[in-house]
Amino acid sequence: MIAATNRDLEEAVRAGRFRADLFYRLNVFPIQVPPLRERASDIPQLAMFFLSRFAKRFGRRVDTIASETMDRLVSYPWPGNIRELQNVIERAVVLSRGPALEIDRDLLPGPAHFGSEPGVERHTERGRPVAKSSASGSPPLWRRPSGLTSWPR
Repeated sequence: MIAATNRDLEEAVRAGRFRADLFYRLNVFPIQVPPLRERASDIPQLAMFFLSRFAKRFGRRVDTIASETMDRLVSYPWPGNIRELQNVIERAVVLSRGPALEIDRDLLPGPAHFGSEPGVERHTERGRPVAKSSASGSPPLWRRPSGLTSWPR
């Protein structure tokens, strides 16, 4: 069995929020994987993997990622980790208009924009921004591009 969490289960056991017996059953061979923001060198390979997967799934002829887009992918802090990267690439493939994947600046801001949006704070360990989730609205990454009245089919 493989189980994953972003919670500190040892702390949860100590605090009585997680069953100790279940923790010890699951904790046979723990693997610690750092968040994507700490593994920027993995982003190009992951992005190309997702690009290939979604281009095939949607029958799109997209086979590369524009260098400016890749620079923004690598510099983005990925508060949603790999799932967020996967969703961004999937959305970009659906919206793509050519063989090189390009992601609009409104959908994926560059480093100069980090910290300028409401709900964004600095990550204390790395000094990098992390978007906080907010029930009051979606983060800028999820906005429909300007001028697009409906999603492509």
